[in-house]
Amino acid sequence: MVIETAEASLFYNVRNVPGTEPILYLPSALGSIEEMLPIAARFPERTAIFLDFPGHGKSSAPRVPMTSALLGQCAGELLAHLDLPKLDIIGYSLGGYAALELAAAEPNRVRSVASHAMKFFWTPEGKQDAIATFAKAKGQDEAVRVISSVIRDFARRELTPTDIRNSGVPVFLSTGANDEFVVPAEVIRLAQEIGGTASSMIFAGAGHSLRKLSMEEYEGAVREFWGR
Repeated sequence: MVIETAEASLFYNVRNVPGTEPILYLPSALGSIEEMLPIAARFPERTAIFLDFPGHGKSSAPRVPMTSALLGQCAGELLAHLDLPKLDIIGYSLGGYAALELAAAEPNRVRSVASHAMKFFWTPEGKQDAIATFAKAKGQDEAVRVISSVIRDFARRELTPTDIRNSGVPVFLSTGANDEFVVPAEVIRLAQEIGGTASSMIFAGAGHSLRKLSMEEYEGAVREFWGR
């Protein structure tokens, strides 16, 4: 299914479970709906909504230079199109950042955000290194352009822990103990700087990729977070 927005033709999918509260799944930079399916499979009792960001998966190339705020806006436009109530979001990497952008801009749409392996604190060198690394991806020219635009825009504006705290939206932050891109200390620091609405967890044996993340452990942690 496709929704037309000012940013792009956005591809999305819905696995409907009538009478349940939906979960929105947001993928990583260079990722697509498919990478979120193993997580969504852990919550089969609830409606699942999936979105491909502009330039990613089956969505069109962006019509405007992309920023992290616009990625969050894309998610918000999808929720408005579907006329959905407040919902939970699970985001991986860039998807987690976009979820927090949406929570900061439209907290009335977001019940909670679970963000895994999300880079938040950037140095100038880190931004350049990330752009160079993403540029090596083969066959994903549009996605590379989008993420490069997003990272470059961080020189103009980035979310702050205060933005997240002021949204009032509960946040669960996590990463893998072996993640060298989003190191555990960064996740713990962010949770501490956000304060009372945030919690964090480090998953043993996992790196940045979802491949070594125990889905059973992740499911349990998210369900515990939702139950608080």
